Amino acid sequence: VLLLLLLLLLLPVARVSAYVQQGGAYRFPTAPFDANADGSIDRAEAGNAAHFASPGRRAEVTTETELRDAMKNPYVNEIWIAADIALASGEALPPIRELRTLHVFGKCSPTGEDATFHGGDGECALDAAGASGIFDVYGPARLVMRGVKLVNGNAKHGGALAVWFGSAELSRVRFENNAAERGGGISNWHGEVELRDVTMKDNIASVDGSHVYHWGGHMKVYGDSTINGKPFSCVRATGAVAWNDDAGPGHVFP
Repeated sequence: VLLLLLLLLLLPVARVSAYVQQGGAYRFPTAPFDANADGSIDRAEAGNAAHFASPGRRAEVTTETELRDAMKNPYVNEIWIAADIALASGEALPPIRELRTLHVFGKCSPTGEDATFHGGDGECALDAAGASGIFDVYGPARLVMRGVKLVNGNAKHGGALAVWFGSAELSRVRFENNAAERGGGISNWHGEVELRDVTMKDNIASVDGSHVYHWGGHMKVYGDSTINGKPFSCVRATGAVAWNDDAGPGHVFP
C-alpha cells in the first residue's frame, strides 16, 4: 500500500534526467527537467543537456553534426551511419569514455544492411581529410564497429582509431590513407582489440606501425584481414607488436 501511494505521488509530474558531458566525463545535471504529458521532451526547454533520448536508443545519422550529437548522447548505444560523412570540423569525434558500450554500423549498401565489403562500394566512409584523428576509446569503454570505412585520419597515436585501456571489436572495417607517429590505422595502448575481416591499405606511420601499433593489452586478428592485399593475423598478442607493410604476424619491438 505504501509503495502504491508513493507511485501515485510521483505520477503528476514526469521528470527525467540525462548525463551532461563536462571535460570528457559524464555527470548528472544538478536539476532535472519536466517532460511533457505524453512523455516527450520539449527540445527548446531542455536544451543540449536533455540529449532527447531514452535508454538504449538507436540513432541513424547522415551528417557530422548528427554523428557528433549521437556520440555525445550517453543514452545512445547504437549508431547507424547511413551516408558518407566528411568530418569538416577538423576535430576528432567525441571520445568514448566511462562504462559506455557503443555500436557503430554502416548502412550504405543498396539493401540497407551493413556495407558490402570486398567490392569497395557500399561502405559508409568517415573522412577526416587529414585534419584529425577519428575515434578514441578510453577504458573501460567499448567500441563495436561493422561496415565502416575510416579514411584520411591523422593523429599522433592511431590515425583512425586510438584505444587507451579500452576495448574495440571491429568487423568488416576498412582503414585507408590514415597517418600517425605510431599506428597509422590503429594504435592500442594496453587495451583489448579484436579485428575480423579488416582491410588496411596505404596507412603510414613516421615511427612504427604503419597500419597497427600494439603496446600491451591484448590483440587478436583473424578472418580475411589484409594489409595492402596481404593476409595478416594474430592469435593473441600481449606484448609489443607492430604491423607495417610486412603483414603476416607483425614484428616485435623494441
